Amino acid sequence: MKIDELSYVVIGSTDVERWRTFAADVLGAMVVDGPDGSLRVKLDERAYRMLVVPADTDGLISSGWCVWSEGDFDAVVRRCAEARLAVTPSTEVERELRQVMRMVRIEDPAGNLHEISCGPIVDSLRFSSPVGVPSFVTGDLGLGHVVLPTNGQFESMIDFWTTVLGFRRANSRTFPNGVQLRFLMCNGRQHSLAMGEAPAPSGCLHIALEVPSLDEVGRAADRAAHNGVLVRTMGKHVNDNMVSIYMQTPAGFLVEYGFSDGEPEWRPELYFEDALGSYWGHTWLKPAP
Repeated sequence: MKIDELSYVVIGSTDVERWRTFAADVLGAMVVDGPDGSLRVKLDERAYRMLVVPADTDGLISSGWCVWSEGDFDAVVRRCAEARLAVTPSTEVERELRQVMRMVRIEDPAGNLHEISCGPIVDSLRFSSPVGVPSFVTGDLGLGHVVLPTNGQFESMIDFWTTVLGFRRANSRTFPNGVQLRFLMCNGRQHSLAMGEAPAPSGCLHIALEVPSLDEVGRAADRAAHNGVLVRTMGKHVNDNMVSIYMQTPAGFLVEYGFSDGEPEWRPELYFEDALGSYWGHTWLKPAP
């Protein structure tokens, strides 16, 4: 029993058109209008990987996790129920809007909303970037990763994600001020989920997208700078070998946009407070949100 990938994220927006511009002109994603006023931000053969829906406030609404096997899906739902979590079934209309065959909703111990689904519907519409991005690295690795707040429930969050949902610890980091980060994996990607003790008014610290070459990161940096949304310079992370930049989204959280020349082999390594998060770069150009 396991979750196989971070399948998508659902984002609430008070100005959906700002997301249309950001997703297309900066990220280089393909944007398709949904039937309910939403924007489907398409990165590959899936109908979307980011779903932007009209909302009264800006921020992350939910993280979508895919379980490939129906048997594993049933097992995940059972484990959540056994852990005394409220498991909310989906309606046919909701599954149609999410483009999945089966889906339930849960809240983790920190109050973050998650959608667990099975049977993502493949879109016949071929991915085509408006700015020439050839592809995004998804496939068996999923969307990328999401970094969520723990809202005072750090240890409970770790226990839930590892014990109930079967994630493995990838690495940990403690900042000099004592703030902790924990990175967890569910597939071959170094981490699909990270959680931190830092506040996140928009419900998320950042999400990450991966592209197939360093040149695509450089081009994205140019686009982000031109649009005034580049907030951290290019740098290379220690834990996942990702060379990346960070951009400000219309929702308030950040998008990490990067390239990795190879995921390191998993090992339960601890990054102490005197270790760097990056080998080089990742300098803040604007105050951290």
